[in-house]
Amino acid sequence: MLPGVKEVKATSLLAVGVDELSLCRIRASLSGTSLKLRAVSWEDALDSAGEADGPLVLLIEWSASEHDAILKMCDALRVAASPHRCHFIAVGTLTEEGALARAVDGVFDDVLTRPFGRDLELRLRQAAHAAQSPGSSQSPRSVLAEALKSPVGGEVVVRSRTVTGAIHVLNGQVVWAHVSSAPPSIEEVLAHAGVTVEPEVADAVKLECRNTGAHFVDVLTQWGVVGASEAREALRVFVAGRVKAALELPDAVGLFLPRARKGSRREGFSASEIPALSFLVDEAPTLPCSGRAPVTRAAPHELSSAQIESFLQEALATNGAVAAAIFHRPSGASLASCGRELDMGIALSQLATLTALGSAASDVIAAGDERCFITRPLACDASLALFVELSLPETTIGLARSTIARIASRQVSADTAENG
Repeated sequence: MLPGVKEVKATSLLAVGVDELSLCRIRASLSGTSLKLRAVSWEDALDSAGEADGPLVLLIEWSASEHDAILKMCDALRVAASPHRCHFIAVGTLTEEGALARAVDGVFDDVLTRPFGRDLELRLRQAAHAAQSPGSSQSPRSVLAEALKSPVGGEVVVRSRTVTGAIHVLNGQVVWAHVSSAPPSIEEVLAHAGVTVEPEVADAVKLECRNTGAHFVDVLTQWGVVGASEAREALRVFVAGRVKAALELPDAVGLFLPRARKGSRREGFSASEIPALSFLVDEAPTLPCSGRAPVTRAAPHELSSAQIESFLQEALATNGAVAAAIFHRPSGASLASCGRELDMGIALSQLATLTALGSAASDVIAAGDERCFITRPLACDASLALFVELSLPETTIGLARSTIARIASRQVSADTAENG
């Protein structure tokens, strides 16, 4: 377990009385996440609450005619689930939103109305986190200040009753922001640079991003649609506006979800570049950003940036390797990376396993049908670990493990490390 990371039991996500169409929509929004939805009756919900070894999130179909009965069942579920927490979400229709909110005020933790918005997954993830850590929601500004100090990066969710905002951070900088009430578009971002694109060009850019995982601004600059400096400034203005809108949502609460975001740019914007974050200028660290995660001197290690780069390039040359990174083991910070977007969840899990096993483990391996992940401490500096993702059809685990062991065991001279 990494320092500062609290171990919690898995959250159960249950739906009571919710119609099949809504269940399909909710399950689709959770595809690819660790949250799994299970439809149950009231009786099954009570049994699940009594047997749960962790918190529960319950989506409950609300009905005005059954209001009193629903509230009694909620009280029974709280008793049955004790000492674990129940987080209740009322599900209703948009036409009855006002009456629904008043009827469940003080009883339910949240309200979802059909048709569900694009922020559905974020709302459910926030509910799961709140169930694990009751009372963890804070003011958006204080949550963002803490997120910018995180070595992992992730997503600050800012939610009011009807609108949700999200601010993505990486390496102490803001890389993206949006609010559910104003869906972003390529055209809107480029408008800040005075550039107009045809619909077919925008569609082609979106397709390229889906196929490659690249950020749309990088694609636009590579294709020569807009210059790099103009694109960066346009993106800064757009992000600054969305950050301001998210932080100004009325009666909003914030929650930090540490997770890597696919398609994020490595280059972001410091607090000094975003007017709405002027209150953080004297607090938040400004870390250098480039095409890869920067070398961080937050904790001592023996290798120079040039030596770290050498390790990464050698690892990426391994047969089947598609991504490589050097992590600082005590903090979990990624000092540098190359190749495709890192799977931070697996990387941090393997780092935690190395820490738990201590000297009993020379490396940690996770493998599936198509991918293999190997993490191994560097012999020249035990505070650092080499993380490599490989494509199994192009290599074998035994060969990859042997190659990475050879790379990680390489020693560097003190003069070389000092001079880079």
